[in-house]
Amino acid sequence: MKTTRYIVIVLLFLAGCTTMVEERPTPKHDYYSILERWTRTETVYSGVETTLHIDAVYLGGEFRTAYVEEYARRLRLSQEKRENLKRAELSKLEEYNEFILVTATPVEEWNDFDRKDSIWRLYLVDEDGERVEPVSVSRVEKDAILREFFPFVDEWCSVYRVIFPRLTPKGHTIGEDSEYIRLEVSGIKGTAELVWNLKR
Repeated sequence: MKTTRYIVIVLLFLAGCTTMVEERPTPKHDYYSILERWTRTETVYSGVETTLHIDAVYLGGEFRTAYVEEYARRLRLSQEKRENLKRAELSKLEEYNEFILVTATPVEEWNDFDRKDSIWRLYLVDEDGERVEPVSVSRVEKDAILREFFPFVDEWCSVYRVIFPRLTPKGHTIGEDSEYIRLEVSGIKGTAELVWNLKR
């Protein structure tokens, strides 16, 4: 009975991953094109077993600007509120690097990025090879707004907001002035690297 239940869970997991990868809607507005530009996708394996599927979005200046414009357009915000929201979003770039992680695992207990004793470790690495660990990893509620602005979010996944410091231990700045940044995902169930070239 347990074996049958496990097989069903794995099949459902694989079906969920297929949905996330293959059924991403065709962009209808500039926002969705920019979302796709700043999203990286990777699948982690342990041997032949799929252990993690991850979509990671880097919340840089271009993405934040597009997000505010689309949010303001849909909610018909005044120009003043639009500018205030954009100013608040862009000011965050001076403090930290932020990512949205959308993750799915075949075993629920493995999807534990927000736990202090998580089986996964996250690192942000710059072109000089310096890396930093996140200052916070928090689980995000999958509400209607999140699902609308991140259409690959579905019932099979968990969503996290990950914040990294801009300064490395040696005082170097990691951010939009870097040549590229690399998000490393390491764990007992496998590893993955997601890279953003910032000097296109």
